[in-house]
Amino acid sequence: MSFLRYSSLALALGFVPAQAAVPVPKYTDSGTGVSCGQYTQKYDSTFGMTIKGAYGWASDDELPNIAGGFIGLQNYIEGDQIIHEISLTTGMLGGSENVSTKNFPGIDSLKSRLTAIPVLLGYNINVSLSDSTLFYIGAKGGVSFTDNKLTFKSPGSSHSNTDSDTKFTWTANAGFKFSISDSADFVIGYEMLKIQDADPYHVIEAGFSWNF
Repeated sequence: MSFLRYSSLALALGFVPAQAAVPVPKYTDSGTGVSCGQYTQKYDSTFGMTIKGAYGWASDDELPNIAGGFIGLQNYIEGDQIIHEISLTTGMLGGSENVSTKNFPGIDSLKSRLTAIPVLLGYNINVSLSDSTLFYIGAKGGVSFTDNKLTFKSPGSSHSNTDSDTKFTWTANAGFKFSISDSADFVIGYEMLKIQDADPYHVIEAGFSWNF
């Protein structure tokens, strides 16, 4: 039984008032003479790190919802109108679900626990909406190391079985970054996480990123 079908995405993103961001003065690009906002300056060929908490809803009712977090390393490359972002992301997600036993006579209870450790390479396009707000959209691809543990109880006995596998995984994501200092942002986003042979998960994420 491969309950390794879990993937994520589709969200509702809230909006944070612009006043909450710490403004950074604009500067003039010496090469073009164009006045630039803080995000052009903040992500000018620099490296960063992101830490986010996540909660995902399963598309398949038989699969558990998942929760956990991600940590990522990013390299930002400034373009003419956008900021390119290349990332390497990993983390851990997991959840459990009580499965109906109506089709399993002689079993009193059946519980499935799913754990996944994704390792993903990604690319985002970042667009500055204002001096303190950035919109991003992109995708990731890689693998997830998954464990699915089934525990079932019958009268007088209890048994468990763990199925481990490595599955191709991809995601699509979008969200916003709100500046809170010269080097840090508050990040909120939505991600659809799709693991091979499984229906996708729809994941809401929130956390912080900062630049080196």
